[in-house]
Amino acid sequence: MKKILLLVLTALLSTTIYANNCSTFYDQNNFAKAFSACKAEAEQGEMESQFLLAYMYQYGEGVEENNQRALYWYTKAAKQGDGKSRNNLGLMYSEGNGVKVDKEKAVYWWTQAAEQGIDASQYQLGVMYAKGEGVKEDKEKALYWWTKAAEQGIHYAQYNLGIMYFWGDGIKKNKEKALYWWTKAAEQGFDYAQYEIGMMYKNGDGVKKNKVLAKKYFMQACSHGLISACERIIP
Repeated sequence: MKKILLLVLTALLSTTIYANNCSTFYDQNNFAKAFSACKAEAEQGEMESQFLLAYMYQYGEGVEENNQRALYWYTKAAKQGDGKSRNNLGLMYSEGNGVKVDKEKAVYWWTQAAEQGIDASQYQLGVMYAKGEGVKEDKEKALYWWTKAAEQGIHYAQYNLGIMYFWGDGIKKNKEKALYWWTKAAEQGFDYAQYEIGMMYKNGDGVKKNKVLAKKYFMQACSHGLISACERIIP
């Protein structure tokens, strides 16, 4: 899940309007100067600087890694409404980074961020509802939040929606929708989704049996290193 988080953060950072020294130095990868500038600006209440300072503490950029300080500054920014900080707080509480594991607080912060449209938080919130972690299990809410994330292109959410629709996991079975979401994930190169589509065509399950298409998707998944897909390739 860290991989998704970092991809989302990269996208968010790249769209920042660099109006202060903190973000300017950070964008230049001058982390030593960025840290000094971010600290000064964060202490003055600058929300984006608080987020960047927390991020630098979390990943040891320009300063020694310190999850407790990261948590402190993420919380400052989160209370001002920063969605990125809320997302990262959810992850820290969920995994116990710099703080005791607290799934309920993870759900709290991910909900705040998800409602702001942060796709990684929408995905994570779906996971929590699907598993009943930090919140009562609720497949409909899992479906809701995974759909939100899937519509923003999170392939893990797209894949999970496919699973839910294919098997009727807490919802009515709909193999047409399963194929739709697996196709979305497969188009992003997600091997498990490619494999599932291959199985649908191989077995004629929800679609007309088609060995050519089955082989196509198994080969795609195999090319990404999924051994079970390689074993399914029709000679």
